[in-house]
Amino acid sequence: MPALSQKSARPATLRIAFEPSIEAAREASVAVRSFLAEQGMPEKEIFSYELCIAEACYNAIEYADTAVRNGKPVAEALYTEELIELRVTDYTPGFDLAARIPLPAPDSERGRGLFLIQTVMDEVLYFRGSSENQLVMRKKRVATEAIASKHELGSVQQLAEAKEALDKLNSVLEMRSEVLSAVFRCCAEMGRGEETSEGFGERLLKDLLHLTSTDWYVLRLFSSEGRQLAVASASSPAAVIVGAVVSTGGAAIPSTNTET
Repeated sequence: MPALSQKSARPATLRIAFEPSIEAAREASVAVRSFLAEQGMPEKEIFSYELCIAEACYNAIEYADTAVRNGKPVAEALYTEELIELRVTDYTPGFDLAARIPLPAPDSERGRGLFLIQTVMDEVLYFRGSSENQLVMRKKRVATEAIASKHELGSVQQLAEAKEALDKLNSVLEMRSEVLSAVFRCCAEMGRGEETSEGFGERLLKDLLHLTSTDWYVLRLFSSEGRQLAVASASSPAAVIVGAVVSTGGAAIPSTNTET
């Protein structure tokens, strides 16, 4: 039989000889599960390996010859940071393991165990001997750790992007808060009396000019007859020229320049 692979200087190993019964096979697979959990492996990995060792143990019992059924199958597990290796030694007549087992038909009662094992593991080998056979199942953990690292990096990047978006949103909310504060402040001044409300429009527009980082503003109001737009306030003489009075036969024509 081939020697157990050792990819690490200090691998953890487990070896269990169990009775040729379904109950004992189940106990062996649970023992392997507990062994892997003690190594700190994540639950999603442990479940897959437990399933594989259980299927292999069941096969070692189901296909054993009556004459050698008293022999105890053996389940083994080897753990390193880079590799998981599972082995089951059986006393069956053995079989030829295909390089790739196809998915069994829905009504088929056989072949699902080996198909599952080949699907989960990276390498599956079957060694036939004169008195015993051994199924070897190997799974490299390097790829799993690399995928986990990639997911971690993706999570960090997503977190940074979310923080950036929140910072931008916070800036917008702060600006809107300042705009509202300016409006409320001016409204409060208007409520104090006519003498304080005289410069309301100009103070409000100057606050908005600063808060919105606008180059200039022009406030135009309809005349009393509603036929003209007259400049009521402007931030500069140039803005007054842009916002000069516009009149038509009956409707105001909007300026093509940006206005506040």
